[in-house]
Order: sequence, then structure tokens, then C-alpha cells
Amino acid sequence: MRARLLIVERDLRYGEWLRHHLGVLCPDATVSLLDMRELLLRYDSLTHRDYDLLILSAVFSATADDQPAEGLQLLRELRRRTDFPAAIVIAESGDELSAVRALRLGALDYLPKRLLTPQRLYAAVRLALRRIERRVARSFARLAHANRTRGGARDAATSAPLPRGGSALRDLIPGY
Repeated sequence: MRARLLIVERDLRYGEWLRHHLGVLCPDATVSLLDMRELLLRYDSLTHRDYDLLILSAVFSATADDQPAEGLQLLRELRRRTDFPAAIVIAESGDELSAVRALRLGALDYLPKRLLTPQRLYAAVRLALRRIERRVARSFARLAHANRTRGGARDAATSAPLPRGGSALRDLIPGY
């Protein structure tokens, strides 16, 4: 399984920096970059079938006029869609409360932009992909169990043993 990563960033220079480092650290992954405007335009058409992981860089602190933070608002909208890919958040600004809110809204990780290093980014992506792979394996196991308990016909796909967790990504990411 090749990981498909989507970076969403307003600053395209910084987005290219992220894409470069992810390309070096995860050489077998497909890394795409979108501007925030492009994400908003293509929001309805992006699904987990297109990308495994969204890396969202946005502002996570509330504005002075009590407007909700852009990043938290996006996470709320993404959470409403069941087919949207999992997300890691890179916060341009924010605090501990923003981090807690982002994680409660479904972000797999919250990384302050000012503290981000290639190693931290790599560790966050590696752990997020591992969580996604485990979630998929559990879903397959539940489906296989439901099929066995119903006594339905078994075909080759459902009777084949499930891959061990992490085996596909272990080939993709060195040191996984």
C-alpha cells in the first residue's frame, strides 16, 4: 500500500518545504499539495479514496472579534463527512485549548508550526498512517466476522487471512 498524503497550506513556499521533506522521509508515498482555496473549491470531491492522510496547516487561535478559528471550523466541517481522510493539524497559532479542541474534532495529531521539524513531521505521519491501517484492519475483521456469523457464502477475498497490522506500511516507511 502506497500512502497518499495531501498537504493543505496557504503559504506555498512552506507547503513545498513540507512536501520536500515528506518526499525524502517517505520516498514511496505520493505527496500532493493544495492551496487552502483549492481545498475549499474541491471540498465535496475529496475523499479517503483519493488520500489516506490530510496534513492541514491553518490558524487555530480565535480572532479578536470572537470569530471561530479557521482550522477548528474546517475540522468541524470535515468531521461531518464520513468519507473525508484522516487529518494531522499543523497550527500556525494556537494554544493548549486549541490543541484539545482539534483532537476532539478528530485530528490525529496537533503540531505547532513554530516547533515543527522534519523528524516531528515524520513521526506524526508514521503514527497517523499506523492508526489508519489498524482502523482499516479492524473494519475488515468486523466484516469478516459478520459474514461468518451470518453463514453467508465465503469467497476468496473474505476467507483469506488479513494482513498483519503495519505490514504494508512497514515496506513503505523505513523504520516503521
